[in-house]
Amino acid sequence: AAWVNYLKQPALLWRFLLLIVCALALFFKHWWIYSFLVTDFFCQSASLQTVLSGIVAPAQPLFMTFLGAAIITFVYAAIGLHYFRHDFGDFCDTNILVCCESILYMGTRAGIVGLSGMMHTVLPDDDTWYERMSYDISYFVIFGIMLLNTIVALIVDSFQTQRREASTREHNLETQSFISCIDRKTIETVAQQIGISDGFAYHETNCQHKWDYMAFIFQLSEKDVQNFTGPEQAIWQCIERNDIQWLPIGRSKLLEGRADDRKEDTLQLIERQNAEIITGLQIQKDGRETLFKSLTSLGRMMRDKTELLVDHISQFVNTPPATPRSDDPRNRTSTGTSGSVLGLDHPPTRPR
Repeated sequence: AAWVNYLKQPALLWRFLLLIVCALALFFKHWWIYSFLVTDFFCQSASLQTVLSGIVAPAQPLFMTFLGAAIITFVYAAIGLHYFRHDFGDFCDTNILVCCESILYMGTRAGIVGLSGMMHTVLPDDDTWYERMSYDISYFVIFGIMLLNTIVALIVDSFQTQRREASTREHNLETQSFISCIDRKTIETVAQQIGISDGFAYHETNCQHKWDYMAFIFQLSEKDVQNFTGPEQAIWQCIERNDIQWLPIGRSKLLEGRADDRKEDTLQLIERQNAEIITGLQIQKDGRETLFKSLTSLGRMMRDKTELLVDHISQFVNTPPATPRSDDPRNRTSTGTSGSVLGLDHPPTRPR
């Protein structure tokens, strides 16, 4: 079964076809047949393969479109053979098949798709002016515009589909693991808890390396079936059925080995956060109590200072002024001096 699948590969069939072409050119001495070897560039160039697949992918819709174009051409050939045989001249003078082939050939080889190039020219004064105008314009609209644009739209849509698929593949390779299809954020979160900086690259390189799986598949293909172990036999049967159940889809030892640890880490994280919150609240409570005590001491001290100041002011206001004594020499000196100065006892005499 494996050899049959190998022989069905398109690349091998293409090489076999080129070998037949070379044999025909060699044995029959038709050297021009070697020119077909140039078409092998479609297999060598990825860009040419993309272009070729964009044309080959919508093969069935394109075939149905061409079939529809042939049917429409046959209908117009029947109408032209019956009503406009003389206008077609030698193109439709035999039978309907010759007329149909002539319309397909002459109607599409011109720069503008239509029937005017193979029919006699008519003028508005002719009796068949309106019939010919309807006949020619309708064929141009249906065949030259609608059908040809449909073919172009199918090819363009095929290229857009390929571009979307390529973008989706690139997005999946960047955001999911190749083997297990696990989200990149999940892998990096678990890897950071372990202490691995680039967890996704570590997982893809060391935990689930894709080439290790490919090497295992090649080993099974080269190994004798009689020497298979039980797991190898089961996996080989899945490979032959194109079944991917043997792959660890959605599973990884890196994640499953840390499952219980992640639960414990989560509980410890919650407990640590709760302890930090309680400690913060206690610190705030102690700070408020210290602030209240400081404000109370400050208020008490200000009250004491105010009372002491009020007592001093009251004592100063209620104390009478002191009366000077007569035996004070300072008072006598001042009185005598004042009297002499004022001239009350001995007025000064004016000199002669």
